[in-house]
Amino acid sequence: MKSFIKKQGVSFYFSVLALPLLLVGTIYMIHSSTMTVSNSLGNLPLLIIAMVVSMAGIVLDIWAANRKNDKGYLSLVGKMASIACAIYVVGSVLNARVMMIAGLFTYNRGYKEGWAVYNASLVCFVCLLIAVLLLIIGAFFRTVRKGSKSKKNKKAANTAENPAQ
Repeated sequence: MKSFIKKQGVSFYFSVLALPLLLVGTIYMIHSSTMTVSNSLGNLPLLIIAMVVSMAGIVLDIWAANRKNDKGYLSLVGKMASIACAIYVVGSVLNARVMMIAGLFTYNRGYKEGWAVYNASLVCFVCLLIAVLLLIIGAFFRTVRKGSKSKKNKKAANTAENPAQ
């Protein structure tokens, strides 16, 4: 396990940080949709599937990058799928909530259920946007360090080069 962590690159750590943020954003998205019937998200099952695909894309990215014969294509597909699905969810939830939020800040200030939905949606937006930013920044770096080898592999390489040792 220690050698696994040592060979991971910057993108791995950004992805690991983004994964719980996506999970918390999904939980708050479901919570904000199930508070009241009037503020439910009509496409909630599709949004949940998109978030599951996004989290699975992160796992696929990490798994594919750590394979021995990785060309980078499968890792790229996982990374791009996770970013695209998370952005889709942010846009869909924001689109569904914008009129409610506008009403809360103008004529409907006393709507307590609306404020609860607003607070849950705000936590959802913040978590998902931070996760998307982490994934986008991580996409510019490697998931696995290039040329990283464990101590056993280095020792085996050294004895193969110098058989006298």
